[in-house]
Amino acid sequence: MEKLFTREEAISRASALLNDAGYGEVKLRFGDAGAHIENSSDVKNKEVRLAVCAILERTEGFSRTAANMSAEWLGHNIYYRLTRHPGARSADIEFAADKRLVVRLGAWLMEKAGMW
Repeated sequence: MEKLFTREEAISRASALLNDAGYGEVKLRFGDAGAHIENSSDVKNKEVRLAVCAILERTEGFSRTAANMSAEWLGHNIYYRLTRHPGARSADIEFAADKRLVVRLGAWLMEKAGMW
């Protein structure tokens, strides 16, 4: 897929989308390995989550599908709701794939099952 957005453009577009949807506390920033979505567990709307991931899919550096990233994000949300583990409140979405096998496998399974 053609990469249309720089990281700065992705942040701007995602921020506007999240603000318009009422998720002003959710912030996107980039690091060396991918994107960090602060307070991502607040986003309970599948369409909003998928729209943010569609922006990431078209951003330089990403080689993942929006559905796969959305499934990983959903996995973070589920884990946070079940455990209230503070590390799961915000999702880290890597450019290629999460280094943890359980996260990669969970995202793949949820993507294939259409749960994203």
